[in-house]
Amino acid sequence: FELSANMNFFTLRSLILCATIGGAGVSASIIKVNGGTSNEGFRNQTPMYGRGYSVSTEALMSTCLSSPELSNPTFDYDYMFYEFNEEDNEQTSEYKPNDPGRRTYGWSIFGRISSRVRSETSTSSSSSTRYQYLSSMMRTDMYYNSIDDKTASLTPAAVNLLQRSEYIGFIQACGPNYVRTIRRTKQIAAMFQYRSSSTSFLSETTTDNVRSFSIGLRWWGFSYRGSSSSASTTSNKIRRSSQGDSLLITIFAEGLNFADMDDNDGTLVPKTMEDFDAVMAYGFEAMKNQHSGVIVSIEVIPWIANTGFHVAAQITTALEQERCQQLTARTCAGLQCQANGAAVSCVDTCFFEGTTDPMDCTYGFCTDATCYQQNTATLINTFAYVPITDLPCINNTVRNTFAVNEESFATTNEMYTEVTSEECDSVANAEYIRDNIIFSPQLMMFNYMSNAELIAEVDAIVRQMFNRLGLLTQCAGFLNSLSDEFLAEHWVENNLDKVHWADYQNYMNTNLRYGRPLDELDFTRPLGAMRLKSLLVGDACPNDTDDGCNLCARTATTSTGGCILRKRRFLYGRIVDDTMKYVKNFYSECLEQLSASDLQFDGGQLFTKHWSSITECAKPICLIRRSTWDGVDDCTLHDSFQNQNYIPASFADAEHFVQSYCMPEFRPLIRYR
Repeated sequence: FELSANMNFFTLRSLILCATIGGAGVSASIIKVNGGTSNEGFRNQTPMYGRGYSVSTEALMSTCLSSPELSNPTFDYDYMFYEFNEEDNEQTSEYKPNDPGRRTYGWSIFGRISSRVRSETSTSSSSSTRYQYLSSMMRTDMYYNSIDDKTASLTPAAVNLLQRSEYIGFIQACGPNYVRTIRRTKQIAAMFQYRSSSTSFLSETTTDNVRSFSIGLRWWGFSYRGSSSSASTTSNKIRRSSQGDSLLITIFAEGLNFADMDDNDGTLVPKTMEDFDAVMAYGFEAMKNQHSGVIVSIEVIPWIANTGFHVAAQITTALEQERCQQLTARTCAGLQCQANGAAVSCVDTCFFEGTTDPMDCTYGFCTDATCYQQNTATLINTFAYVPITDLPCINNTVRNTFAVNEESFATTNEMYTEVTSEECDSVANAEYIRDNIIFSPQLMMFNYMSNAELIAEVDAIVRQMFNRLGLLTQCAGFLNSLSDEFLAEHWVENNLDKVHWADYQNYMNTNLRYGRPLDELDFTRPLGAMRLKSLLVGDACPNDTDDGCNLCARTATTSTGGCILRKRRFLYGRIVDDTMKYVKNFYSECLEQLSASDLQFDGGQLFTKHWSSITECAKPICLIRRSTWDGVDDCTLHDSFQNQNYIPASFADAEHFVQSYCMPEFRPLIRYR
């Protein structure tokens, strides 16, 4: 399946939950991750071959696979030449870059050129001067550049983790997946702007002339060498149609590599039309390196699909374990052997006259017409078969009172309970079953994939919690280091939602609303530094004093009668308390169970059980960021997930408040008279 790197987090979370809960239906398939539709792509990250990746968090991790060789890549090449018309601001060349049938990767340069043309034409629309805009673009799309599995190997540190059965540590360092293939695009383009008496350059040139112009711009010597005379002819047309020294050449390029280029190889700065050929030739040389280019997508595959991982993790053989089960429920129906009106064994009650050899009465009849007591000539005249239904017969002594080989005999409601090897055969007359369990290697793969993504997700959540706590600590500490005089004379900039400068003129005193709880106005109006310090302290007591505050006893661990726990009085304490509750009650408990041994395999539960079948982990709400532990046995969703129209300012969101103003940037208070 395909995921976009800028996918909405809540949508992605829903997808991952569905995929991991139904882990047995997910194959160890290749995952393609796009760099998103924005121009940034992967520019803010550094995908590398063999580097770990988590689909659920979109985070890159350590490089745990080294590959001295890569497969030879394949290149697609495009060369485009088109004209922007000033009157309708549309490209008029026969090539349509926005055609839905075209590839959409790497059109950021085209967008930049279009924006430049729109800006220029809107500026000159009221002028009598007419401009022409021509653009040419050279672009390569490189793919099939992948790790060579024959030469790739896990790094020594990664192998060491796996050999010590530290599977969770491996996931935290190397991720659930790794990058195997990287797709890159590289492009260089030029925009020509010049004043012209003609309405369109293309209108006064033939198709052949346009083709010769495009060839003349660069591609002499690539696949076809155009004649210098044809290139010269078209260049001369530009000169004739331009008015004076109006020609402006702008170069756009991305994804080029100059590390292997000498200073004398060329330049990307054309000063004349004659320099342009050398510029494009230099740009083409800078595209050849297979490690250069803007990354537009990556292919990631699960570690569990890597043979080296199987060997290092010692999971190349099927897990097998002896199992013992005790019969804990069973009912019998059929013919019961009775003597003198009481149930007796059908196996050893009747004997041949004067012998110790019992008759077999399990078939619903005796082998002799009469039954004798053991080693005597005394008859058992009252021996009979009596129909019995639904008699509990867990004990084999009771079961043996039935003619078990008679056609009406049946057992129902059988139930076995697994016991330890020490408990096996410990109860007299109880029935046990011994067998061997062989755990499916395929199911081990599915469980590991799902559990690994879970670990990566909860790790990211805990890191976010501690980062939030660290930011609050630094911010509050910084404000405490400043004097009250300084704080009273400064505003604090809102980093997320800038307040218009004119609004600062309407408020003269930065101590406005001092002592009041956090509310919507703290996000929408200028905020004084003194007010910020007070809110970061976050005292839950009125007026920041103990007077009239219903504080719980110092030894209290739970709130009774609406009292305020002392550790939750201040904002810092509340965030610490929420973080530690989540870590203690969910994160630690879940990871402890996933790292437990199973089937005589250290850390085996990571492979033998899906997280949704483990009570300590089967809490999907805890996998949604900003959820908090409810104090009982699960997590509670944050308000932002329970209200479709959630606006942080309207809900006085404390975390959003910290992000808005920390670390503080000050604006001096100007008093107007």
